[in-house]
Amino acid sequence: MKSKHLRPRLQLLPLLALLLVLCLTACTPQASPASQDETPESSPAQESQEPSSPQGYTFDLPDGWQVSQDNDSLFLPPDYPENASSINVVVSEKDPSFSSYDIDALSQAFQTQLEASYADTFNEAVEVTIETCAFTTVGELPAIRLVHSCTVGTVALRQLQYVVDGDQTYTFTFTQCGDVDLFDAFEASAATIQIG
Repeated sequence: MKSKHLRPRLQLLPLLALLLVLCLTACTPQASPASQDETPESSPAQESQEPSSPQGYTFDLPDGWQVSQDNDSLFLPPDYPENASSINVVVSEKDPSFSSYDIDALSQAFQTQLEASYADTFNEAVEVTIETCAFTTVGELPAIRLVHSCTVGTVALRQLQYVVDGDQTYTFTFTQCGDVDLFDAFEASAATIQIG
């Protein structure tokens, strides 16, 4: 009897692990601030309006955002590093359990795991608010849309995530850090996601 109740939670572990890693790393500085005498060739990012990937996705970036020179799946705002917001895309193996997830259990488990991980990482209690966790579609593909917010130290974080079940699992994480308001731009960018 016990194993029946544990099985749905165990099925959530791969997705939770991926979402947790993305959330914990989203606002970590990606590079040290550029010095005043760096040339444009050594700047931390290159401009791109429609990132495309050999991994099979495209989407429109918010105005002025750029692809990082260090990581072609990380996108930075024009005022980076002062604004540590980011967009990150992770492509992983297809999750065979995707369609069987219990969205309420996923939401609760994600909140619990994220709060514990923030506490371990930053040595402080962090209250995470799950604003939305729901099944949706991206194009015609099944997806999960997750919005959560919290404050770590004095930095307010708000994330929009789409986990798309395609030929692989595509996770798009839009992270807003600090006092900036990027959610309309993030929603517009997310609306342009195409897989395949």
